[in-house]
Amino acid sequence: MLTLLEKTAEGPTAFYKDSNPRNFIITEAGDVYTVDTDDLTLAPMGYDPAKLIATLVLTYGPLPAPAIDSALRAYNEAAERHDPQLGTTDRERLDDFLALHAVLTAPYAGRNGYRHSWPSRPSPRGSA
Repeated sequence: MLTLLEKTAEGPTAFYKDSNPRNFIITEAGDVYTVDTDDLTLAPMGYDPAKLIATLVLTYGPLPAPAIDSALRAYNEAAERHDPQLGTTDRERLDDFLALHAVLTAPYAGRNGYRHSWPSRPSPRGSA
């Protein structure tokens, strides 16, 4: 895990705010707002969506690979619109962050709404 942590610590950073379902509001029009942003820090690009995906999997169960790929495309498109220098997060890097979150969230299994366990095998990679 230390090697993976070092590998993923490179590249541009973004604000990170413990992405979990209770920190987002999605309006009927589809606009997304973040709430509870009192503890913003910096993290590598892609870390935040991986945290949200991990939380959703542990809370609601496995997500279909196409849903993860779609979320990653939307994330990359938003980053590109903001500043092309942010680059893109590919599925391999996202999966690296998911592996880190699997370790970081393991102590919370069965608590804080985490009703499901981490899948023993990662979902097949799509084209992100």
